Amino acid sequence: MMRVLWAPLVLALLTGCPKSTSSTDATEGWVRVKDGVFRNGDAYVYVFAGARDLEKSLPGVAFGDASGPAFGLLGGYYAPWILAPDSAVTYAPEVKTGEVLEVRLAGPEHGLAVDVALTPRRILEARIIGSAVLAPRADRTEIQGFLDDRPSFLTEVSAGDEVELLEPRADVIEIVPRGEERWRVATACTRARVWRPRPTGSTSVFLVAVGPDPLLFDAVYTAEGATKRHPDFDACGRSATSTVTFARASGGR
Repeated sequence: MMRVLWAPLVLALLTGCPKSTSSTDATEGWVRVKDGVFRNGDAYVYVFAGARDLEKSLPGVAFGDASGPAFGLLGGYYAPWILAPDSAVTYAPEVKTGEVLEVRLAGPEHGLAVDVALTPRRILEARIIGSAVLAPRADRTEIQGFLDDRPSFLTEVSAGDEVELLEPRADVIEIVPRGEERWRVATACTRARVWRPRPTGSTSVFLVAVGPDPLLFDAVYTAEGATKRHPDFDACGRSATSTVTFARASGGR
């Protein structure tokens, strides 16, 4: 089975284009297609609850279309855009459909809670409750942070970079993969974590940890210093939320 890795992100509705009368112009609500697959119009969410598997993926939440999810590569594994905290764990999934898709992956110690919605312009928004790890593409990807609407840091990440953990102050992070639409991460915590994972196996992504806990302990990507925790995170509530907005994803099988 072949998968398309990191197909370009596209906006389904572009400013200035004639307004379509198709049924996909408005949010229709999420419905279950089959186990682990949910659809809202032509937008798809894929939920992976099983422990890491080279033929399947790391556990987490992926986005895509009817042809399949969009993945990156992390240590040789297919990587969803939102990773569960421990890829060695098989999670107990609970998903509620409706206007908002409520995804809960319960684990023995750490879990993942994500609410997915579509804006009227068909842009995906993922509201993360607590902590999670994002896996954007690392290809001369620009990362800019803002604190109180002022720029606070700027860096660039490419696959193969040396391992590094950055913890700049920021409550908004904009991630701009080369040739693709930007991701915007707004977090209630005022400290960001950007992790360049060790360049072993096939790795095409880097990591952004959001929420009150570092959650960078997974055996697939951890290294010395990955679990470092800045004291600022103590001021961030356990149920603090982060909202990730990104353009639509295309996937494939």
